[in-house]
Amino acid sequence: MTRRSVMLIVCLLMGISFGTGCSTPTRMVSPPSPSATPAPDLTAAVSVLRDMSFDEPNQNDSEALASAVDELTNAGPEGARALKEELAAMEQAGEEDVEFKLLAAYILWDIGELEEADTIAGVWASIPADEWVYELLFIPGFQAASTQDPRALPMLKVLTLDNQGKFFSERHYLSFEYPRTHEFLWGTYGSKGLPVLHELLQTSEDPIVLSSAIGLLTRAQYLPALPDIRKAVDNEATGVRNSAIVALGGFGHPDDYDLLIAGLDSTDTGELLRYVFSLAQFGDSRAAAHLIPLLESDEADLRQWVALGLGEYLTTPEGLLALRESAASSNDEDWADYCEALVQNVLDSAGLTWEEYEALPDSDQAEVTHAFLTSSITLKGGEESISRDEFLEMVAEWRETGHIALGNWDWVEVRHVLPVATADDIDLLLDAKSRFYLRLSDECLYDTAFVDEIVKFIGRGRYR
Repeated sequence: MTRRSVMLIVCLLMGISFGTGCSTPTRMVSPPSPSATPAPDLTAAVSVLRDMSFDEPNQNDSEALASAVDELTNAGPEGARALKEELAAMEQAGEEDVEFKLLAAYILWDIGELEEADTIAGVWASIPADEWVYELLFIPGFQAASTQDPRALPMLKVLTLDNQGKFFSERHYLSFEYPRTHEFLWGTYGSKGLPVLHELLQTSEDPIVLSSAIGLLTRAQYLPALPDIRKAVDNEATGVRNSAIVALGGFGHPDDYDLLIAGLDSTDTGELLRYVFSLAQFGDSRAAAHLIPLLESDEADLRQWVALGLGEYLTTPEGLLALRESAASSNDEDWADYCEALVQNVLDSAGLTWEEYEALPDSDQAEVTHAFLTSSITLKGGEESISRDEFLEMVAEWRETGHIALGNWDWVEVRHVLPVATADDIDLLLDAKSRFYLRLSDECLYDTAFVDEIVKFIGRGRYR
């Protein structure tokens, strides 16, 4: 199916003329009025949906679909009944009509919203994920998540089965792909979704579900899930193992440092890359000495991540020297420039040239690299953190406006918050962040990333 045909179907269902651009979904076509009467021939309307093909629908198909959707939607509960009766008849007859199922579920959401959530989830689950037209699931799923009502959970659970879906925002001309799609869905639902994701991690056997749950729980620093994530490092599925390895770096628990270091002995390049990435995220500079030998790797991606780890996440005097030497000995000009830029970034933070830095005593060099690593979380001279009351006021404003920049606290950095926030505030922050996602744009991700950084540090404050 082409992108145009997908957007045509989606826009028709949203009640928007194709060509004007489908905007961020807030609700489908207007709900039926309480006084609406059942459509005179719902059987005919259902038949139109049964005959619909998503492959390049023509103008007549589009008009017929729009008319049928209007009839069924305006009929309210009677329209929902007609759709569900057809779905039941199909199941009893052993018939498979993916297009009808997708359309029916979409319209059921428009008619009954959360009252139809169980039915919608059941319809979705009956369709293999690789046959989904993802926009027809993401839009009602996102709207359901925005209610933060437990009745939305069956829909969200089904959507964790997908790792190929994309949602295209016409307003921002941007495509969101997995795992970002899951971040929007579960991030919008907020902190109440974390125990549900943890249950999926403990009970599901689907590798996609497990990997998704691991990533989302790690982003939220959901500590009860850490023992299960540790177990997942030994999962038979490569994707699950890789997700778990990366997650241990995200949590940064001291008990996992030795396991991650041992992982550097892996002979699988893909797995080794994830151990390097995880150690970089872990942020313990002791790991730098273990990464330095990997600068000699023949694998370009691995070598680049090692250099980035040494230059930005695990910065030490030994690591900077290794980067300088690697740049000087390389015949690859791009590689030499990359390594030198990483070193220069650290020097610039201290206002030093390499010659000035090299002349410093070892203890002063270590102070320079430590100051670089902690600059985002350490108050500068003359600065003060916000107060506890100001923190609560700021988070309340985020939740109300759904923005950081539109309020009074756009000047605040992570370092201003950490002295007054604790792990007990994680749910509060996640629920404020959930309102950012309603903007459904790449721009909102700057705000969500800011909150994630705060959550990471206060989450780690429980054991570091």
